[in-house]
Amino acid sequence: HLDWSRVTHNPVVIPLSPYTEGAKLSIAYLTAVLVWRIGGDGWSKDDTRWMQYIFTLIAVADTCFIAHVPGPGIIVFMIVQAMFIKRHFSGASFVQLQQHWLLLFAVLGVCLVGIVSNAVLFWFPRLGVNDTFLIFNTYFLLLSCAMTGSAVAQHIGVFPRVNAQLAFVGLVSFYLCDFTVAGNLLFDQTTEGKAYVISSSLTWVFYGPALVLLALSAYHPRVLGLQCDESSSGADKKVK
Repeated sequence: HLDWSRVTHNPVVIPLSPYTEGAKLSIAYLTAVLVWRIGGDGWSKDDTRWMQYIFTLIAVADTCFIAHVPGPGIIVFMIVQAMFIKRHFSGASFVQLQQHWLLLFAVLGVCLVGIVSNAVLFWFPRLGVNDTFLIFNTYFLLLSCAMTGSAVAQHIGVFPRVNAQLAFVGLVSFYLCDFTVAGNLLFDQTTEGKAYVISSSLTWVFYGPALVLLALSAYHPRVLGLQCDESSSGADKKVK
């Protein structure tokens, strides 16, 4: 999917080889292995175990997509995003969230603008209001909440700040990636071949970094050669 020369061919869309499909799937499997090998190098035993569950589900979901059964894959990814929401908001009090309400609503607002824009300009004209349209909107709402949680987690102290930053950048990449996935599912390869090729290539520009950054966010900062912010919170002190 990273072969940009496909754009110059006529017809534009070139069938991908089994080797390309295998290389794509290996990203999900290798990052799952990266998380399962954390052992005692995680910042929290509970977080390590939770992330192991998440990355196992990600590998399952990607297997569904490679097997050309996207429906179950989308459902599994919805579960994944719900688990990220729990991870990033877990332990946060209502008072803490109130203190950072501006950041919370700013990040969520930007995400919602992206969802509404795509829903109105791209998804609805092609789908109408059907099950796929509703699933797309529900999934992106879950992903937006997960991303918002990682942004707020950098400041409320239930999460080591550097780990929250890795998770936030990872979920931003995830967000951008999944908009291209929606395009891959909806573009007509016969009449919109060039748009499909560009979209499918961008998917893996964003997805690889997303998985790697999220996997690394489960590691102890010292293992990554990073330092905790001494003043940030109890979560940072917990990992020392």
